[in-house]
Amino acid sequence: MKNLRNFGGGGAYPQLGFTLAEVLITLGIIGIVAALTLTALVTNIQNRGYVEGLKKNYSAIQQVTNKIIEEEGPPTAWGWTAGTSTDDLDNNYILNLYKKHLKVARACSSFIYNCPEIPELWSKAYNNQLVTYKALNGEINPAGVFDCIFCRSFPMQLEDGTFLGITFFSTQGGQVLWGRPKMYFTIDVNGAKGPNRVGRDVFFLYMNHNDKSGKILPYVNGVISGSGGGDFSQANTCDKDKSGVSCAYRVITEGKMNY
Repeated sequence: MKNLRNFGGGGAYPQLGFTLAEVLITLGIIGIVAALTLTALVTNIQNRGYVEGLKKNYSAIQQVTNKIIEEEGPPTAWGWTAGTSTDDLDNNYILNLYKKHLKVARACSSFIYNCPEIPELWSKAYNNQLVTYKALNGEINPAGVFDCIFCRSFPMQLEDGTFLGITFFSTQGGQVLWGRPKMYFTIDVNGAKGPNRVGRDVFFLYMNHNDKSGKILPYVNGVISGSGGGDFSQANTCDKDKSGVSCAYRVITEGKMNY
């Protein structure tokens, strides 16, 4: 704005400047733009961390599985039992093989409801679970999928902080428990830290032990539906308005969180 100021009666000199109101409005606009930009930047950085965490663990689990196959033969000969019995020698044997090759910091001595070894994961709260997990859309326990996300698994914490649960859900004899795949891995790439949301920092992988190759796969269309007590088909669920169960496939194939 123009302000006229007299200098010794010799006339007026035009001085350019802004009023206080104009300065405050400009700073407010800059602040809003900066906040929006910073939020998007932080989200992108976090998402890249989740993507790298999934890729790292996916690779590690596959490498360890390959080592176990070299030592023990193909998965078709492993012979685990469906369910979560801590007394099952075959299940414990396989678990110990994974623990031997993975960089495990702590592991639960029992499979469910009590894990003093990882107090950040378990407590005496509802479902004995300290960490509350949500679907990608923010729901808690949609369709019974996330009632207790590490329940019925054998949880451990890796040296980098990752929570990893290994679950046995069918046998070579054909028994299927709750319609899950043969053997699956639940991964929380940053442990107890947030957001603890499926499709962001929590992902699901599986291995079909009828395949001699022992290939680890992400959940995707058609591979996790089944009979024998339930249907865990979560095809095409990687969307901000859905559960996020199939997001492991999308992240691994696209290399980013494009959702």
